[in-house]
Amino acid sequence: MRLTEGLLQLAARARKPGNQIYVEHLLGEGRGYPLWVPQANANLSKEYRRRGVSIGDVGFFTPSGEFDFLFNICLPVDDPVNPGPDSLPDGFEPLTPALNWQKQVREYTDDLHYLASSSVSAQRTDAS
Repeated sequence: MRLTEGLLQLAARARKPGNQIYVEHLLGEGRGYPLWVPQANANLSKEYRRRGVSIGDVGFFTPSGEFDFLFNICLPVDDPVNPGPDSLPDGFEPLTPALNWQKQVREYTDDLHYLASSSVSAQRTDAS
């Protein structure tokens, strides 16, 4: 009976698309939403593709695992990253006051968590 249950679970998992399995495994780590396709859409402006996903970007996640960028709420209408006034919400005004881009953020240093196959293990060593 257990073998049958295991096979049914394996068959159900095999029907899931790769991007869904990827998200399910990484989302629980609590470090943001994992993008299956991290590259920017080639149809977006050169400025956006060069900069990539940033704070203030508004968009949605596609079923195929991409972030579909619409506009950036922190940038002015005429910023080259934004798609232009005709593609922004009516009455759009950037978030003010602007976010403090110079604010220092503590670097993530938690070395107790890692992502690896089950055959890999972590070992601490004394640096002295």
